[in-house]
Amino acid sequence: VWHEERVDMAQIIERAVAATATLFEQKGIQLHTDIEPDLPETLGDPNRLLQVVVNLLSNAVKFTERGTVTCMARRQDEHTLLIGVADTGIGIPEAYRAWIFEKFQQVSSNALAQKPQGTGLGLPICREIVKYHGGQIWVESEVGKGSVFFFSLPVSGAGMN
Repeated sequence: VWHEERVDMAQIIERAVAATATLFEQKGIQLHTDIEPDLPETLGDPNRLLQVVVNLLSNAVKFTERGTVTCMARRQDEHTLLIGVADTGIGIPEAYRAWIFEKFQQVSSNALAQKPQGTGLGLPICREIVKYHGGQIWVESEVGKGSVFFFSLPVSGAGMN
C-alpha cells in the first residue's frame, strides 16, 4: 500500500542520516549533507522515499573504507529534484553498471574486494520506488575513486494544471 502526500526531501534525508548514523560511526566514515535551501516538495510516499535514501546511504558506507559520504539534494530544474549519494569508496566497474539495478544481480565479491553481498534486491527496489514516483535512478562511478548514485523526482505540481 502506497501513501501519497507532499514530501519534503530535506526531512527525508535528515531521517535517513539519523537512521544510518551508527553505521557511519562504527566505520569512522564521515557523513555530510549538502541540501539546497527551500527545496520544493514532491508528491509521494515518504516511507518508500526514506527506504531509497537509507538503502543508498547503507550501500555507500558498506563500500567505503575511508573518506566521506555526502548526501545532496538540489533543484535540477523547475520541474525536477535531484538527490545524490556520493562516496569515496571502491567504485563500480563499468561492465557492471548497466545491470546493478536488475533483481538478484550483484557485482561479484572478487570485483568488489570481498565485500559483503546481500540479496541483490536493494537497488532494484530503489529503482521501482523511484520509477513509481515518476523519477529515474542511475549511477556514475570510477573504480578506486567512488560512486555517485543519483535519483530524480518531479516537483510537486510540476506539469499539473
